[in-house]
Amino acid sequence: MIREKKIRNKSWYVVIDIISELRPKSKPSKLWSEYKKRVGKDLTVVVTQNEFEASNGRVYELDCVSGKDVDKIKGLFSPKKGVKKEESAKDVEPVADKKAKAKAEVAKAVDCAYAKVDAIMKKCHAEVMALLK
Repeated sequence: MIREKKIRNKSWYVVIDIISELRPKSKPSKLWSEYKKRVGKDLTVVVTQNEFEASNGRVYELDCVSGKDVDKIKGLFSPKKGVKKEESAKDVEPVADKKAKAKAEVAKAVDCAYAKVDAIMKKCHAEVMALLK
């Protein structure tokens, strides 16, 4: 059952409830938190926290999405994609990892350029030394 709350004529749905409907044997809160960690600020859905009462009577603030973003959440965690349990959250590469990879590629390119320059300098030096003999 997906919990819903109407605020100012807009429906909000609990994200972990949507995930638990799609993947009943998984831990939806873990999947969602891993996904948010990996994506960081690049989250493509608008998420807000709303208060919901749990079965134990306590009130918790849970991540919610509006009606238009429910399909995006379903697309991310849909088992029809052939994605194994918890894999959809792991597939998303964090921004920090992308930056680290880009820095490594730039460093490799710079090293390669320095190696080429060094080879040219050695060749030029050898030619100059040959001319001086």
